[in-house]
Amino acid sequence: MDISSKNPIEEVKELATSIGDDKIATVLIDTSDGLLDPGTGKELADAFRARYFKLDDLSAESTTGSIRDVCS
Repeated sequence: MDISSKNPIEEVKELATSIGDDKIATVLIDTSDGLLDPGTGKELADAFRARYFKLDDLSAESTTGSIRDVCS
């Protein structure tokens, strides 16, 4: 049984927009690797007003630095 009749991605976008509106620092690391439509991760990051990274493009150093940038 579905809790909501909304599309799950649209529901997450609405929640993300609320979090973005509250100016909560956010990082979105796209781990979907083809599980979602191309661009969905970036769309969610935009709704969150988050820094966006694809997992394949990250190293430990860049991840640490990016999270520090967002949190400072």
